[in-house]
Formats: sequence, C-alpha cells, structure tokens
Amino acid sequence: HMLQKKSLGHLIESIQERKSRVEAFLRDVHPHVAPTIITIDDPFGPAITSADISAIVVCTETQLGAVKINAIRADRGLHPLNIYVCRRTDASTLSSSYIREQLAKRPSPR
Repeated sequence: HMLQKKSLGHLIESIQERKSRVEAFLRDVHPHVAPTIITIDDPFGPAITSADISAIVVCTETQLGAVKINAIRADRGLHPLNIYVCRRTDASTLSSSYIREQLAKRPSPR
C-alpha cells in the first residue's frame, strides 16, 4: 500500500473519505462533470494500461510523472493522455506531509 510509506500516515483520511471530498469539490466546481476516481496501489495505476482514459490532471510537481505515463503508453501502443497542469501559488504549496506534521504537534483534546 502506497500510503504506508508516508510520513504520519495514520493522519491520512480513509480512501472513502478522500474520494467523497474530491467528488464534493468537483460537484461544486463543475456540476456537469462526471469524474471516475480510481484507487491506485502503484505510481501509475490504470493510466498506463487503459485505452479508456483520455486525460490526467497533475500539479507542476508531478508533471514529469504524466510525461512518463505518456511514454509508457506510447510503448504499449496507446494514445497519449491530455495533460492538464494545475499551477499552484506559493501560498498553496503546503505538502500534505507538512500539514500532517502540524496536526501531530497539536495537543490532543481532553
């Protein structure tokens, strides 16, 4: 499982909670989009094997991963994915690991 290696992994919400939050966010932003959210247990997931996937959304920090995915897809005879890059501002460049570290430092409620 990929999250077992994460710093303070016990503070990561369950996959179902995270999926629900993403779905709610996408409904708020664009109610007519029907996303398919897939749980992955490796860095690539079905993006390197499925001909049904047409796009991938990444941040600037993970853009090279999407390029690697397209290279693997090309080797397998699959069409390249459209890559949509979300650029983050300095204010939003907080890693999830940093946030978990800060949460772990909080005193527990009594």
